[in-house]
Amino acid sequence: MRFPKQLGWLALLAGCRDPRADPNRHEAAPAPSASVADASRQLVSSAEQRRDSTAITPETMSSRDLLVRRSAARALARIADARARELLPLALADDDPEVVTWAAYGLGYACRGREGKTVRVLVARAASLTAEGISPAPLLGPSEALADALGRCAGTEAESTLRAWLRGPQPRAEAAALALGRIATQTGKLDDLTLVALLDAADRAQAPLQNALFPLTRLTALNVSSAERTRALALRLIASHAASLEFAVRVLGRTGAAGWAALGALASQRDLEPGIRAQALRELGSQGASGQAALWTAFDGLLGAGVPDDAALQGETYGPLAALVDALSPPIASSGSKLRALAELAIAESDSLTLARRKIHLRCSAAALLAAGNYQNPRLLACDAAKDSAARELAVLRVLSREKLQGARKRAYLLRAHADDALVREAAIDRIAN
Repeated sequence: MRFPKQLGWLALLAGCRDPRADPNRHEAAPAPSASVADASRQLVSSAEQRRDSTAITPETMSSRDLLVRRSAARALARIADARARELLPLALADDDPEVVTWAAYGLGYACRGREGKTVRVLVARAASLTAEGISPAPLLGPSEALADALGRCAGTEAESTLRAWLRGPQPRAEAAALALGRIATQTGKLDDLTLVALLDAADRAQAPLQNALFPLTRLTALNVSSAERTRALALRLIASHAASLEFAVRVLGRTGAAGWAALGALASQRDLEPGIRAQALRELGSQGASGQAALWTAFDGLLGAGVPDDAALQGETYGPLAALVDALSPPIASSGSKLRALAELAIAESDSLTLARRKIHLRCSAAALLAAGNYQNPRLLACDAAKDSAARELAVLRVLSREKLQGARKRAYLLRAHADDALVREAAIDRIAN
């Protein structure tokens, strides 16, 4: 059968026609070429290294290349200048978790001076997150990054938002507790409602928050009612070896005289883990003069049977003992003979390097206590026979800082401040800063 000539031409045209010309056919726009995408990524990377936010545009933030958007959000978060702060909300609205995480970090880092506006943007974005936006592991997703950003911004609105999050999904609640710790560190205080919410979160029967007591450790002291409840809760958590045990030990120092006595009792419990006992002693030391009575009592208990032998010093016993002598300060409220025994620990040629180093630390720390304010004390200067002994110089610095630096004392301090040993120099700077 023969087709009309016109139909043959129509068939030929239909076969040659480009299907993309069909107005009823819809296809996705072509992806950018590899060379264009690579160029965009290199541009963003260069902008990050040069701290040049002007090289990143709103078009960059809306790129169809996910790696470009991620790189741009990271660059802006690290640059954190005025223009970066204007562009980061665009990244915050992205649907990619990594882009949102970088944007939240950057906004929190650059929050100062724009707290109110930034907090509102962060809270609005947090409210729009679905359950998928909350990472099953702590501190890995957008929700956790938003919590941290709110903590950096601080302020009443940020604190109230984080307080409400303590009752939400566990990962976000743990992040909110840590963020409240940031606020406590920056401002030195927390609202009473926040304190109650944190204690409730730490004390609840189902899924208590491991980080709930952390913000309380960043405060100087607690009010009477909060201190009593905190102390009782902390001791209960310590007795049950809860996951939040370390924060429980640290928070006891904020609960007043009864808390300091409890820390001293913990330090003397030989059946308690050495690391926890050492933490209790360090916490007492951080209380300054207020913790010294309990520390000296703990010293009498720890050295009641005399100086530990070599086997004990090579084991876990050393940790609490070293923490104790480091935390003590004059005046001596114990038997001087025990301190002298530590200061005169014999170092044998057969001692291992670790054992010898531990003995030197104890010798120099004890000698520094016995020297009181005399930085030229013979026992102190002889605590380590090595010519360039960092342990001895650090002990001398501790003694020097107990009195006003002037005259010969000042010259002795400056000599250590210009020492070849970086550790000694840093310690000298730290001493004068405090």
